[in-house]
Amino acid sequence: MSKFRILFLAIIVARAPLGLVCNAAGLADLSYDASGASVIITGCETSAAGELVIPSSIEGKSVTAIGPSAFFGCHGLTSVDTGPSVTSIGSLAFFGNQGIKSVKLGTAVKTIETRAFNSCSGLTTVTLNQGLETIEASAFERSAKIERVTIPSSVTNVGKNSFRYCSELQYIHIEGDAPTLGENAFDSIHIFATITIPPGNPAFPESVSGIPVFIRAGNLSYSARGETASVVDCDETATGQQEILLTINGKAVTSIDRNAFDSCSLVTGISIPDSIDTIGFRAFGNCSSLKTIRIPDAVSLIGDEAFANCQNLESVDFGTGVTRIGNSAFEGSGLKTVSVPNTVTNIGNSTFASSNNLTSATIGNSVTFLGNSCFSFCTNLTEVTLGSRISRIGFRSFEECHQLTSVFFLGNAPGSVRSDIFSSLQGDVTVYALPEASR
Repeated sequence: MSKFRILFLAIIVARAPLGLVCNAAGLADLSYDASGASVIITGCETSAAGELVIPSSIEGKSVTAIGPSAFFGCHGLTSVDTGPSVTSIGSLAFFGNQGIKSVKLGTAVKTIETRAFNSCSGLTTVTLNQGLETIEASAFERSAKIERVTIPSSVTNVGKNSFRYCSELQYIHIEGDAPTLGENAFDSIHIFATITIPPGNPAFPESVSGIPVFIRAGNLSYSARGETASVVDCDETATGQQEILLTINGKAVTSIDRNAFDSCSLVTGISIPDSIDTIGFRAFGNCSSLKTIRIPDAVSLIGDEAFANCQNLESVDFGTGVTRIGNSAFEGSGLKTVSVPNTVTNIGNSTFASSNNLTSATIGNSVTFLGNSCFSFCTNLTEVTLGSRISRIGFRSFEECHQLTSVFFLGNAPGSVRSDIFSSLQGDVTVYALPEASR
């Protein structure tokens, strides 16, 4: 008996048609008006559930509209694709629908009417079509879980309150020239929301409802306020080599802002133009695939944590202008050797700490103070050369550097050396100084 049951089940599975979508709503769930030249969807069974694709035709006529309140109360629907023929989505069409998670507009849609997707509390993904012209007032208002939206270049009007109270909406990209934005179109959205626009678009203000407007070129976003521009963000999905532009909208790109490339873990290389003079706090933090970096000669300060946790960063070219390296700038990096140039006068705390691949380090002749914990927990560091002007070494500078055996002073040894500088080492350390140096 059990064998028969197993065989019977196998036959049923084999006969299931390929591409079957379980829990899909269909034509049988829809009400419509086919009295005119085209069909209007007017209603839906409240029991309808799952994915819904609006058919392109019914009774031989094109389906061109979704009527007002057509899907009100259809909370079992999880996604909607308007299909290839619908041109308008009526007011309140999906109002208050709690189940819909994604909406994809077909290529023919030109208008989303008032409150069409208002208060859709589960909606996270919205795909708007090229060809869409108008998003009417409050169309997506209070659909709080929408995280990002791209406004196609065909859109000429975004009505008032269109995305108001979409509290998770953080990324807004507007592809074309500035559409007319109604009052409070993006009011009360995510506290860190940004609007990005293409290069060469002078019509946009620097902010909308307090939301900063940035210029998007490739995977990078720029701020072009004042006389110069800065890099402010990199898409976390960016891969491979990235290039920072020399100019954007006619303005020189001179700085890389705080957190600009933070957590871009798939970026392997970044080309930094010579116009850059500032690298901000954690600018490249957690870029775990970054392998090499060249610092332009105009840069004088490498900000705190600028390259922290860049685990595969093997080498850095400091250029000729760097005078200060910030706290934890290369902490947790993959650097194998470090040669700090003579232009550098200040090295911060924990600058190279926990760089476990580091085997040797040379500090230039202009540095007077080595920051606290500067090389702590560099467990494979064997040799350090300290420049001629070093007069003080911070506490725990070489703590837990288990393989450290040699420290070379090119100048006078510091007047006082704390006992904890070389704490928790596993062997003896030999300190070398020039014959003419004072001790």
